[in-house]
Amino acid sequence: MQQRAAFCSILLALTVLAGTSTAQSNLGRIVGTVRDSSGAIVPDVKVTVANEGTGLVREFHSTATGNYEVPNLVPGLYRVEAQHTGFKHFLRQGVPLDTGRTVRVDIDLEVGRRPGHPDAPAPDVVNQPAA
Repeated sequence: MQQRAAFCSILLALTVLAGTSTAQSNLGRIVGTVRDSSGAIVPDVKVTVANEGTGLVREFHSTATGNYEVPNLVPGLYRVEAQHTGFKHFLRQGVPLDTGRTVRVDIDLEVGRRPGHPDAPAPDVVNQPAA
């Protein structure tokens, strides 16, 4: 009888775990590395990812190694933006994300004055089409 109870407990645990992993596989993620024009990594860059259909916005910062990861995103088209002092604003629109996929959007920042600086011209935007 104890063996049967142990078997049922294990079976229940496996069923719960299988349901959890199935639910997570419906979501995707966007990852990338932030570099400057010389190829050097740029840490602590504000990266904003927005679902173009729903308007949902997620904000992250690149790590000390220049990497960022935005997990648990529903499928759709996304806009990826990056901002950091001393660099031009980065924008990529129409990034497609499918169910259970990981999409890489590497960010190459160009040196430039930030918008709002007293002697800055109109904001510079580096607009890269989706791959």
